[in-house]
Amino acid sequence: MHPKRADELNGIRLAFVQGGENSMRLVYLSPPVKIVRHKNVVEATWKPSMPFCYFFAPLIVNNKGRTDFPKLKRTFSDVDRDTWARRFSSMYRTRREPLAQNVAREVVEVFDAGYVTGLGILAETYEEALPFAPPTIDRDRQSTYEELLTSVR
Repeated sequence: MHPKRADELNGIRLAFVQGGENSMRLVYLSPPVKIVRHKNVVEATWKPSMPFCYFFAPLIVNNKGRTDFPKLKRTFSDVDRDTWARRFSSMYRTRREPLAQNVAREVVEVFDAGYVTGLGILAETYEEALPFAPPTIDRDRQSTYEELLTSVR
């Protein structure tokens, strides 16, 4: 995020979408963020909570066109890519603009409904939000975070 425009993001919710085999899933929707400025980097912070386990996360779209978000799907249906997952990815990979209000409302409602009733389907570790195990797992994320912050202050 560019430091000159970072303050525009105060109070917004960030969506974290994870791609897997032939599908895209919304694994997390942050609470409203607060922008924190460091010496040479900007950080979005929020009250911590865990993401969905990948396989229980709401389905953005799979390559058969199935979705839990029909209004969102319409926003990328005309993108010139060969699969639904690639259409979504092409449209939203680096998007900074907010969604249209009716689409954003759908995303929030679907995510929040599953998140509230999703006892037992939330990840206990961050790697559970992935469709497959990563090559390495950081078992001390807090120390890694603190180390990164000391390098940017």
